[in-house]
Amino acid sequence: MDIDSKEVSSHSHSHSPDSDEGDLDEDLIEIIYDDDIDDDDDIDDGNYGTDQGDLADIEDEGDDSDSLGIGIDAFSGQKPNIVLKGHQDAAVFCCSFDTTCQRLITGGEDDVANIWDSTSIESRFPVYKCRGHKDSVISASFSYDSSFFSSADLSGIVKVWRSSTLKSTIPVLSLETGDLTWSFWHFGSNVLFAGCEDGSIYMWKVPSGDCKILTAVGSKCECATLLPDGKRLVAGYENGAVKLFDLKSGQVQHNLYIPTPRSCAVLCIDKCQNHDIVAAGNFRGRVHIYNTKTGKILNTLQCSPNGGRQEDDEDGNADSVESLAFCTSGNVDYLAAGTVSGNVAVWDISTMCERMRLKQDAGLTKLVWDSKVPVFYTGGLDGVVRAIDARTCKIERVMGRHRSEVLDLSVSKDGTKLVSASEDGSTFIFSLDQA
Repeated sequence: MDIDSKEVSSHSHSHSPDSDEGDLDEDLIEIIYDDDIDDDDDIDDGNYGTDQGDLADIEDEGDDSDSLGIGIDAFSGQKPNIVLKGHQDAAVFCCSFDTTCQRLITGGEDDVANIWDSTSIESRFPVYKCRGHKDSVISASFSYDSSFFSSADLSGIVKVWRSSTLKSTIPVLSLETGDLTWSFWHFGSNVLFAGCEDGSIYMWKVPSGDCKILTAVGSKCECATLLPDGKRLVAGYENGAVKLFDLKSGQVQHNLYIPTPRSCAVLCIDKCQNHDIVAAGNFRGRVHIYNTKTGKILNTLQCSPNGGRQEDDEDGNADSVESLAFCTSGNVDYLAAGTVSGNVAVWDISTMCERMRLKQDAGLTKLVWDSKVPVFYTGGLDGVVRAIDARTCKIERVMGRHRSEVLDLSVSKDGTKLVSASEDGSTFIFSLDQA
């Protein structure tokens, strides 16, 4: 089956990345500078008093609030090799390794992003705390070559630092948008993207700060993914719209889905490296597959087996697709997706056939693939990380256990480590080489 050209559904609507940053210099809409923020407060040396946080006291976890789960003590699965508590017990919303696998960044409800290196991870003290935010840091990551890192908060403050000059208290860029929902780096150049509540998508060239804004549609931009050519971006919106943008012109190339009054929010989106397709998961438990060349919808896959409703839910709450991702290892064309009630499904995209389906014991919050083998990891509302092998269609191991829900997951580029961030304020690092 040629999935790049075959059209399955009638509901259609109208590898080397190009790292030439010059495209962003043309027809810039706006250059943004944040002169109102005191840069002296942006980043602090990690060596100061009790504000650092410390190693989680594993033995005393059972004394915590009754609202928290059982934690590590009573957990029989793989326990973390390292437990970090650097956010003052505030929720940790995001975590990400750099490309060297030697540094880690975490962002939390305490309005701070922590930078950890191999030494500070062992000592359980962040090497730096990046300050200057006005709200929870919900997105933090390193650029494609790890030369820069960024942190972004809910209020729209975005800060960029140069990795080689961490001792500087002044970030390379201090930027500001409207209320922010996500951010990520280009995979082949130092360009940073961010999506906002008003539907705007910002692109900044780093370190110059040159900015281009993709036109807002009047609906919250929930998610986005950069296509493999590095020149186009697909975004999903709260009103159900899915748009494909040309980054050079800033124009919409395809309206992959035009919303109707019955449309629901697009919550997650990912691209396939091997084919010209993207997958978008929505609030009602469905995954739509789109052809990015033609702008046509190829198929609609059902992640929730209950017509998009949570099983045994008297209120009929939607079983939303919380996370999905294409496999990036090997030569397999697998797509995995999971829902808020714990339904997990994998499809072979080359045939559009379902490969496996299972129901984990708790709802799913995040899903990421291993970088070396066709295994993916799910973060659960029960604080557990599950490793699911797409070849055997089984949960191979469970890892944890956080005392509250897992909010983010990240696998190191070399596939040796996994980090999980939780509502309970802890960050776990697991060795994936551990038997």
